Amino acid sequence: MFCKVITYQAIRVMESISQYLDELKRVKSITTDAEVARLLNISRAHVSQIRGGAHMGELKAFELALILQIEPLELLSLNRAIRNSNAKLRKYWLRVHDAQRKGVQGSIANIKP
Repeated sequence: MFCKVITYQAIRVMESISQYLDELKRVKSITTDAEVARLLNISRAHVSQIRGGAHMGELKAFELALILQIEPLELLSLNRAIRNSNAKLRKYWLRVHDAQRKGVQGSIANIKP
Protein backbone atom coordinates (compact mmCIF):
# COMPACT_ATOMS: atom_id res chain seq x y z
CA MET A 1 0.00 0.00 0.00
CA PHE A 2 1.36 3.41 -0.92
CA CYS A 3 1.15 6.57 1.15
CA LYS A 4 -0.29 9.57 -0.64
CA VAL A 5 1.82 12.67 -0.17
CA ILE A 6 -0.52 15.29 1.21
CA THR A 7 1.60 17.57 3.37
CA TYR A 8 5.15 18.77 3.64
CA GLN A 9 5.46 16.60 6.75
CA ALA A 10 4.64 13.49 4.73
CA ILE A 11 7.39 14.36 2.26
CA ARG A 12 9.85 14.81 5.10
CA VAL A 13 8.80 11.46 6.51
CA MET A 14 9.41 9.62 3.25
CA GLU A 15 12.89 11.07 3.05
CA SER A 16 13.51 9.91 6.59
CA ILE A 17 12.68 6.30 5.77
CA SER A 18 15.15 6.44 2.90
CA GLN A 19 17.70 7.92 5.27
CA TYR A 20 17.29 4.94 7.62
CA LEU A 21 17.80 2.57 4.70
CA ASP A 22 20.86 4.55 3.65
CA GLU A 23 22.16 4.39 7.21
CA LEU A 24 21.73 0.61 7.08
CA LYS A 25 23.88 0.56 3.96
CA ARG A 26 26.54 2.60 5.72
CA VAL A 27 26.49 0.55 8.93
CA LYS A 28 26.61 -2.80 7.12
CA SER A 29 29.02 -1.62 4.39
CA ILE A 30 26.65 -2.56 1.60
CA THR A 31 26.02 -0.59 -1.56
CA THR A 32 22.79 -1.71 -3.19
CA ASP A 33 19.13 -1.86 -2.32
CA ALA A 34 19.20 -5.53 -3.33
CA GLU A 35 21.59 -6.11 -0.43
CA VAL A 36 19.29 -4.10 1.85
CA ALA A 37 16.41 -6.32 0.76
CA ARG A 38 18.39 -9.50 1.49
CA LEU A 39 19.46 -8.19 4.90
CA LEU A 40 15.87 -7.31 5.87
CA ASN A 41 14.47 -10.44 4.21
CA ILE A 42 12.11 -8.47 1.98
CA SER A 43 11.89 -8.15 -1.79
CA ARG A 44 13.84 -5.59 -3.78
CA ALA A 45 10.48 -4.31 -5.03
CA HIS A 46 9.38 -3.70 -1.43
CA VAL A 47 12.53 -1.66 -0.78
CA SER A 48 11.62 0.44 -3.84
CA GLN A 49 8.08 0.85 -2.53
CA ILE A 50 9.39 1.95 0.87
CA ARG A 51 11.69 4.46 -0.80
CA GLY A 52 8.68 5.67 -2.78
CA GLY A 53 6.61 6.35 0.33
CA ALA A 54 5.09 3.04 1.38
CA HIS A 55 5.33 2.05 5.02
CA MET A 56 7.31 -0.91 6.30
CA GLY A 57 5.78 -3.76 8.20
CA GLU A 58 6.08 -3.08 11.93
CA LEU A 59 8.25 -6.13 12.53
CA LYS A 60 10.67 -5.04 9.79
CA ALA A 61 10.76 -1.49 11.19
CA PHE A 62 11.52 -2.96 14.62
CA GLU A 63 14.25 -5.21 13.19
CA LEU A 64 15.78 -2.30 11.26
CA ALA A 65 15.89 -0.20 14.44
CA LEU A 66 17.66 -3.01 16.29
CA ILE A 67 20.22 -3.39 13.50
CA LEU A 68 20.85 0.37 13.58
CA GLN A 69 20.98 0.29 17.39
CA ILE A 70 18.38 3.00 17.78
CA GLU A 71 15.33 3.12 20.02
CA PRO A 72 12.70 1.07 18.15
CA LEU A 73 9.99 3.63 18.94
CA GLU A 74 11.90 6.12 16.78
CA LEU A 75 11.31 4.07 13.65
CA LEU A 76 7.98 2.54 14.69
CA SER A 77 6.48 6.00 15.26
CA LEU A 78 7.74 7.19 11.89
CA ASN A 79 6.23 4.12 10.28
CA ARG A 80 2.90 4.81 12.03
CA ALA A 81 2.94 8.39 10.76
CA ILE A 82 3.36 7.16 7.19
CA ARG A 83 0.59 4.57 7.55
CA ASN A 84 -1.93 6.93 9.09
CA SER A 85 -4.36 8.78 6.86
CA ASN A 86 -5.73 10.89 9.72
CA ALA A 87 -3.86 14.21 9.84
CA LYS A 88 -4.17 14.57 13.61
CA LEU A 89 -2.76 11.11 14.30
CA ARG A 90 -0.07 11.53 11.65
CA LYS A 91 1.01 14.75 13.35
CA TYR A 92 1.07 13.01 16.73
CA TRP A 93 3.25 10.15 15.47
CA LEU A 94 5.61 12.65 13.83
CA ARG A 95 5.98 14.42 17.17
CA VAL A 96 6.75 11.10 18.86
CA HIS A 97 9.30 10.38 16.14
CA ASP A 98 10.94 13.79 16.50
CA ALA A 99 11.10 13.41 20.29
CA GLN A 100 12.71 9.98 19.93
CA ARG A 101 15.22 11.26 17.37
CA LYS A 102 16.21 14.03 19.75
CA GLY A 103 16.56 11.54 22.59
CA VAL A 104 13.78 13.01 24.68
CA GLN A 105 13.10 10.67 27.58
CA GLY A 106 9.68 10.03 29.00
CA SER A 107 6.32 8.61 28.13
CA ILE A 108 4.73 9.11 24.74
CA ALA A 109 1.60 9.95 26.72
CA ASN A 110 3.27 13.28 27.51
CA ILE A 111 3.38 14.24 23.84
CA LYS A 112 0.32 16.23 22.96
CA PRO A 113 -1.40 15.64 19.60
